[in-house]
Amino acid sequence: MERVRLVRKLVTTLHLSVAERQQLGEPPSRDELVAVIVEDLLHDGFFPRLPWREGEPCGDGTVLEVLADGRVRAQHQVSTAWMTPAHLSTCDFPDGKAAALHLIENDFAAGIDGVPLRRA
Repeated sequence: MERVRLVRKLVTTLHLSVAERQQLGEPPSRDELVAVIVEDLLHDGFFPRLPWREGEPCGDGTVLEVLADGRVRAQHQVSTAWMTPAHLSTCDFPDGKAAALHLIENDFAAGIDGVPLRRA
């Protein structure tokens, strides 16, 4: 359970302390990340947070949203100096797992906060 908590924290906050990295041990696998992302996505309808709304700050990265028909939309955003989206692209996936793998490949290919990812 502790490992799942640490993987969840890494994926949702994009950071682990030195002590937490030591507790984590081996780097998380893509499957572990997919499990966390899909669980949160199905629970909240979004991952990692609600998509950008006018007047709110915008971060860089991919936001997943469950659509009414069960497909999942990936919205990629890049912020400007004013923290508004400079570019928004969307792409739909048949399910949460496919969308989570897309997010991982696009946002976490080089690891998360210096923590590499295992392929398996």
